[in-house]
Amino acid sequence: LTVCSWKKHSFFNKSFFSFYNFFPVLLLFQDRLLTFVDILEMDRVVVKQAMVSEFEDFEDALQHFSAVKCGTINIILTRNLKDFVKSEILVLNPESYLKMIADQ
Repeated sequence: LTVCSWKKHSFFNKSFFSFYNFFPVLLLFQDRLLTFVDILEMDRVVVKQAMVSEFEDFEDALQHFSAVKCGTINIILTRNLKDFVKSEILVLNPESYLKMIADQ
């Protein structure tokens, strides 16, 4: 494990978090992970909607239209609020979400 400087705003070297280093850990915990994470469908329709959307970031558009197609997602949690301005679904950062559920 390589510690990076604070100036880079990262505790660990990027290679530590690479997919190939993380994948074996993911396999070990996949059953636990899938108890609270679901995988949404991303088909041709979703990709086409994302391609012609007004979203500036294509990957964010894919996430948005997958959530819309699912029909049961009512909140998108992200730290990247500015790229979801065109969202049809409520978009919150994690702090706002936690405050919202604490207030209920």
